[in-house]
Amino acid sequence: MWFLLFIGLAFYYLVQITTWTVSSFRRGVVVHQYTVSFPGTIPKEHTNREIVFKNIIFRFISPGTGLFKAHPPNSLFKYRARNHFPWLLGEVQSSRKGIAQITLRIPLSRILMSLAFFITLVYFFGVANGLVAVILFTVFSIMDFIREKENLIEGFLMLKENAKTGEWEV
Repeated sequence: MWFLLFIGLAFYYLVQITTWTVSSFRRGVVVHQYTVSFPGTIPKEHTNREIVFKNIIFRFISPGTGLFKAHPPNSLFKYRARNHFPWLLGEVQSSRKGIAQITLRIPLSRILMSLAFFITLVYFFGVANGLVAVILFTVFSIMDFIREKENLIEGFLMLKENAKTGEWEV
């Protein structure tokens, strides 16, 4: 039964991170939200196209609404530190006044998978051994989360600079 639960949650996670819709990206817990100046809106020719900056994929659904996430490289061994499934999903809401609201969320499916993993460890290995494994996993997960958060913020700054100059790398 635990195996089926993990398979179901893994499938839900893959659907959530591969579906480029606002409702899919909004299913989760907000972990960081901020506003930043952003030069206007995205040109219409760049909507519904992938814009990649430093392994961050941006896709603007409309000229004022965009989604972004970390993009792991295709190789398993090259840039191994970045080869992972994304911890965070981002959303950009830009206004005509030159302000953008950036929201970073942990996907609900990722939270449910972690919770099921923790419960399974405690159930099968006991409270003491399970908690030690959970603490170790949590420390490494937090380090990965912080690294990905910084990469997403840096990728958005690159998008902002290119939007100012009007040069789009697609």
